[in-house]
Amino acid sequence: MSITFLTGPAGTGKTTYASNWLRELLTTHLPASSILVLTPQRTLAEPYRALLRNPALPGSGAIDMLTFNSLALRMVDLFWPLAAGPAGFARPYERPIF
Repeated sequence: MSITFLTGPAGTGKTTYASNWLRELLTTHLPASSILVLTPQRTLAEPYRALLRNPALPGSGAIDMLTFNSLALRMVDLFWPLAAGPAGFARPYERPIF
């Protein structure tokens, strides 16, 4: 498993580097289902979406592209039934309302 975290001021090439890295991962036939692109907001994921629209790029369909909020919501959905019952919620198997 490889984790890459990029940080720095605007305009320093983080997105360009990450897009090139994503392209490299996909062309080396890493399973797309094992890749997560995590951005602070949806609009910042557009360069990665544009890259994935390239039909010549192998395996680009199944990549998870999430924001921090959508990742948190996904985890709540996944673990809600385990936590809601012991926490005393009346309907632990119903999806929580945010």
